[in-house]
Amino acid sequence: MPLKIFKHLRAGLESTRGTGVAMTRGIEFTTGQWDQVIDTIYPEELRTSYEAHYTAAAGAETNSLDIEAPVDFDIMPWWLNLHMKGVASRTGAGADKTWTFLPTLTTDDQKSATVQFGYSDSISATQPAMSLTYVIGDALTLSWEKAPGSVGTTLKSHLVSTKGATQLSAFSGTGTFTTSELAKAETKVASIDP
Repeated sequence: MPLKIFKHLRAGLESTRGTGVAMTRGIEFTTGQWDQVIDTIYPEELRTSYEAHYTAAAGAETNSLDIEAPVDFDIMPWWLNLHMKGVASRTGAGADKTWTFLPTLTTDDQKSATVQFGYSDSISATQPAMSLTYVIGDALTLSWEKAPGSVGTTLKSHLVSTKGATQLSAFSGTGTFTTSELAKAETKVASIDP
């Protein structure tokens, strides 16, 4: 039975979709779940019998990750690369930088990622983790609560991959965790620009 609820998550943006890369960043999250679906090929055969099926084989595999996390200014551009548009650098002078994610209808420049996850920070052959390539954002939900003592600004990300999951006994790359700069909820305003 595959691991469903995981504890450790790291990832790297792929230069070429579906081509695995070493991990470049650790991903902080509050909950994470992996769902793996493998279709069954189950043809009907006529063999002068009342039985219609004699053989079955594994079909297409789909993997999805559902992740909830606090909104962090340092990691939010990474999430938007997977869900909206690939943007490599920010603009602006000094400490204040601006990231512009303007999706286009004429080009498909959304990024994909290689993601590794497991139930422990220290994996091994007896306590393995999983790796997925070609992971793309399918749905991103941002929410915020302004009440004192609330969770503040959070995100829910649904990621999908049609590539097969690979078991691994050691994480690749560094998977460095950044210092969190959480987005506060008390001044949030939602608007639709013209």
